[in-house]
Amino acid sequence: MNYEVASVTHQGKVRKSNQDRLLVQQSGARALLAVADGMGGLACGEQASGQIISTLAQRWNKICTADNVEEAARRLDEAIFEAHRRVFYFSEELQKPVGSTLSALLLWEDVYRIKQIGDSRVYCLDADGLEQLTVDQNWYNQMVRTGRLSPAEAGRNPQRRALVNAVGASAELEVVTESGVLKAGMCFLLCTDGLYASVDRSFLTRALAAAPAQALDVLLQETLCGPAGDNATAICCRVR
Repeated sequence: MNYEVASVTHQGKVRKSNQDRLLVQQSGARALLAVADGMGGLACGEQASGQIISTLAQRWNKICTADNVEEAARRLDEAIFEAHRRVFYFSEELQKPVGSTLSALLLWEDVYRIKQIGDSRVYCLDADGLEQLTVDQNWYNQMVRTGRLSPAEAGRNPQRRALVNAVGASAELEVVTESGVLKAGMCFLLCTDGLYASVDRSFLTRALAAAPAQALDVLLQETLCGPAGDNATAICCRVR
């Protein structure tokens, strides 16, 4: 498989800094794409997301030389938990909550693996349409999934978007893995909430029909036409 990849990040109209970070690493038919959205305020959020992305970048050579995708995914997990420990110790030193989301997409010859933490997202557009491949790990989905509240009840709660899982935010971390088969023509989008909250599903579908760089340009312009109150970051990858 070959990959056409483009990326973009923007601090938006309101934030004084950009706490999002992204990663694009490729070695032949093996690639690692990731977006991270830091939280904890200004420099703290930047350091959290930056620590995650730098750790994954440092581990890429070990990941991409694995014998198979399962071994590569295991090494990716190790890198994620190493970053988690670093961010968690950093938050303990500061004595304040610090953390980050992470959506990582491992492309491996003819298959893929997703590692999901938090509420950044991975989408895929193929012949069957647009699919969100990840589930936001927030209070709303936790309440609905466990049957504690109905969607209507959870949707009225002001805590509905609060994260229940984030890198470095607590001692425990859950990494959710999704997997699938790669096919020519697939288009993946990894993005932080600053982007997906600003565009509706139909607009997203139309935009991703274009080449990756053009798709991201259209999506960013649409984001900036609105309030753009958050950082917006995205990676678009088309499988050839």
